[in-house]
Amino acid sequence: MGSDADEKVYSVSYTIKNNTPLDNIKLRKEILETLKTILESLKEDYKEQVLIDYINSAKIGTVTPNLEYSDQLIIYCAQEKDYFSIEIKANS
Repeated sequence: MGSDADEKVYSVSYTIKNNTPLDNIKLRKEILETLKTILESLKEDYKEQVLIDYINSAKIGTVTPNLEYSDQLIIYCAQEKDYFSIEIKANS
């Protein structure tokens, strides 16, 4: 029952841009909790692709990796014409 020295736990933080109804914020928090759970069991190399696959399959919107910072993803919610960003950091 030892723990892997290579194992990483990822923390997920996000910011919501524009005025977003509270209902949508609650929904997105649930989505992000699910993403966090997924990330906790992922290797760093695969985190972006799995996030993109998850978002696409859930039909939430489109996900674009930030070109300058590979650990930040932007989710655009087309229906609401707004977006929020997810920042993924490995806790050492």
